[in-house]
Amino acid sequence: MESEDSRNEPEDVVLNSVGGGVNGPVVKASRIRDVIIHQHAGPRPNLPHRIGAVPARVGCFQQRRPVDAGEFVPAGTGRVLSGLGGVGKTQLAAELAEHLWFEGEIELLVWVAASSREAITSAYAAAAAELGWDPDGNPERGPERFLAGLASSSWRWLVVLDDLRSPGDATGLWPPDRPQGRTLATTRRRDAALVHDRRELVDIGVFTAEQSLAYLTARLANRPQGAESAAELTGAEGAADFAGAEGAAELAADLGHLPLALAQAAAYLLDEDLDCHEYRALLADRSRRLADVLPEQEALPDEQVDPVTATLALSVELAGRLRPVGLAPKVLEVAAMLDPQGIPAEVFTSTAVRAYLERVTGDAVDQHAVRSALRCLHRLNLITEDSGANSRRVRVHALVQRAARDQLTADQLGALVHSAADGLYETWPRERSGDLIPTLRTNTEALHPHAPGHLYECCCHPLLFLVGASLGRSGAVTAAVEHFQRMRETAARYSDPEQHGVLTIRLELAWWRGVAGDLDAAVADTEQVADVRAQAFGPDSPAALEARVNLARLRSESGDVAGGLAELNSVVPVLIRVLGADHDDTLSARVCLANDQASLGDIAGSVTAMEVLLADMLRTREKQDPGVLSVRHSLALRHGEAGHVQQAAAEFGELLEDRLQVHGPDHPNTLQTRGLLATYRARAGEPEHAVDELEMLVQDRLRVQGPDHPDPLSTRDELATPRAAAGDARGALEEM
Repeated sequence: MESEDSRNEPEDVVLNSVGGGVNGPVVKASRIRDVIIHQHAGPRPNLPHRIGAVPARVGCFQQRRPVDAGEFVPAGTGRVLSGLGGVGKTQLAAELAEHLWFEGEIELLVWVAASSREAITSAYAAAAAELGWDPDGNPERGPERFLAGLASSSWRWLVVLDDLRSPGDATGLWPPDRPQGRTLATTRRRDAALVHDRRELVDIGVFTAEQSLAYLTARLANRPQGAESAAELTGAEGAADFAGAEGAAELAADLGHLPLALAQAAAYLLDEDLDCHEYRALLADRSRRLADVLPEQEALPDEQVDPVTATLALSVELAGRLRPVGLAPKVLEVAAMLDPQGIPAEVFTSTAVRAYLERVTGDAVDQHAVRSALRCLHRLNLITEDSGANSRRVRVHALVQRAARDQLTADQLGALVHSAADGLYETWPRERSGDLIPTLRTNTEALHPHAPGHLYECCCHPLLFLVGASLGRSGAVTAAVEHFQRMRETAARYSDPEQHGVLTIRLELAWWRGVAGDLDAAVADTEQVADVRAQAFGPDSPAALEARVNLARLRSESGDVAGGLAELNSVVPVLIRVLGADHDDTLSARVCLANDQASLGDIAGSVTAMEVLLADMLRTREKQDPGVLSVRHSLALRHGEAGHVQQAAAEFGELLEDRLQVHGPDHPNTLQTRGLLATYRARAGEPEHAVDELEMLVQDRLRVQGPDHPDPLSTRDELATPRAAAGDARGALEEM
């Protein structure tokens, strides 16, 4: 009678062949049934049995295992734990394996260091020999026999492939799909090849803020002079009572909650007898490399082999080997200049960034090549690409950025900052608002710490002006003033005070000060800039004329409408002569001129000027051009002020259709046009329709602009008049 062990042994097939000398006849058959020979290489191991060294639990371990490991890795399935190097994939796999082992859910645990195909096959061959599945000790057939043994055995087993560097390394070597088996793998990769019908890819992220704080609190309690024990401080609740952990939450955020970085930073902090605030200051010092504030190789904690910088560098090296070869690390360097929380993918495919990539690689780089490089970085968890409704965003860990920047010279940093700024400028929407603009502003701010002089030397980069103007146009006028004030202070360190870019900063700063209400100072500052520009570049230069137009507008805003109108009457003919009648600056000045006429009571003259201006614009521009839309808006207002309410309502109705097509339903200009349309429809005898529209507009403005914005409140106030006209006196009183 066969024993249970012998029934579960894999079967070795003897091929139909004859070797050596032959004595007597040999019969050749078309097929001979397989001959099964049971052989034993030695005594069979007792169950349960472990092969390979499962990594020990690190100090101050933070529990991240699912509540039920058996449910997370059910029998008959596989899980591939994927994440950035240093997120703790191996520790999580070890925790899962140990839980399954101690709960008795597996009888055979095989831990394989899978850093290469040779390492996997060697481990499989050794396991086959240890289990008695390789009777003749043939290392070439050992992996095959190991997998066959797993397939035929009734044992409940788990195989862990730790640190799989490439999906190709495991081709033909994945443990078989069997009801009694489980497979776990850890890898930096997230290629499609890692996924199978019964093998699922699981993204492993960094610590939560709570886990980071709990780890640092417990780890820092291990100072030799510390009275508290680590066991007493393993939860975040004890952090507030432990003075040595002051600043730990901020330090964890600086390190991006990366477990490996937290461990090594804590070790360095303890070895150097620093507190968290002192270590944060060292970390923020851009003259130091990240490696300078981490332990030396022999002082790494928890039996770690590589510092976090080497761990991240390995991933970058792997990315550089993927197609297009050598491009991904250079794309990562561009990403290292920008906002880690979200970079528009269009920046990387911009003409400016591709030109930079061509210079540094010596190869032609088209948009497809850049997209492929981004996917390489994504597959290695060095970045994460998020696809939104309108565009893709690239996120990258701050320490990945820091490690990439540490490899660059000052000249390389400067070139990257300038190229990234060019890419952001090229990507900036030509419309004055859009979903991308807040993200582009944040990315511009991220450029400043790396090499600020490169954005101010020779001339101030135009991207900086876009940022300030977009703040002001979005309603953040105070922020716009602060932005241009910072620009002026920074430019003073790198540029000549009468340089064109510096004077433009002063002009923009004065303008937004005026918008913010400080009109007297704004007029005085603009007069100074206009004089300096006229002396430096000539009185008829575009720079001098721009300052004069701004001066006229600010005078009108300050109450000196007659003075502003006189200035515009003087400057508009010069603009037409110098820039041409169709130039944006000329057209803008003509709009201001017509508006000033209306402000002084000349409504008819303003309407005539607007109509001529609109006709001039439509000769060279489309009806939906943003500048044309602006003039159409002003003309409709003038018609309404002149008492032509039916005409104004009709014009605002046509304008709304075009606003919706050009800007979309939630654009501030679209919302404004909806409000004016409702107002003039009410005046034209349609109060019921106006009430319905204004009620919907209030809700849309609350949704888009929020309850603290003044526009929803003013729209609600506007409801009173049409409600009263529609016979809803009580509702009108409620709105008043």
